[in-house]
Amino acid sequence: MAAARAETDPDAELTKVDLVVALIDRSTLAVQAHHVRVLEEDAGFRIDEASLGLDAAVYRLKPGVSAFGVDVLSGYIPNCADQGVGPRRTLYVRDGSRLVPVLEDVPLRGWVDIVPPPSRCNWGAEESKARTARYRTTIAVMPRRGTDWARLVVSVRRTEEARKPAPPHTRRIVLEHDGTQYRLPGGNAWLPWTPFED
Repeated sequence: MAAARAETDPDAELTKVDLVVALIDRSTLAVQAHHVRVLEEDAGFRIDEASLGLDAAVYRLKPGVSAFGVDVLSGYIPNCADQGVGPRRTLYVRDGSRLVPVLEDVPLRGWVDIVPPPSRCNWGAEESKARTARYRTTIAVMPRRGTDWARLVVSVRRTEEARKPAPPHTRRIVLEHDGTQYRLPGGNAWLPWTPFED
């Protein structure tokens, strides 16, 4: 289960939202393990009724250790933006009564207007010259080596929307567990188009 609860401070510029992720026993409805993370809403990020999602995949990371994913999507899309990201996925594992994030905030989708299309923000743009790059990210578990933590592979597929689009292209990043987490290069600054910037 994933749920959000807001704590509004009338004197603060930001609204703090507690993201509560919990494992619940189906028969007794008792909470078996949980994790609470504080998110901050601002002008570019907002939580609404459609912001949370559960990933149905099972990530078998180590003998006896499996992870599941929770997706968080901002309910607000800025006007006239020339780039953006979709939901961000965090993987959790159970450690007794705690849920521990082992991979945090992986953007699953993204887009960048290379040449913006016509819109109310780009009156002079030409439809024939518009070019938008779209990115889709997947997370997969690589085969384990003995009892070690499995490696994760984060794959990003880039496609274009244009009159003459460039061929689709995929980049992959292999992540090792460092004893605490799997970490993306650049941490939370990592975006779907980052692997294509070299």
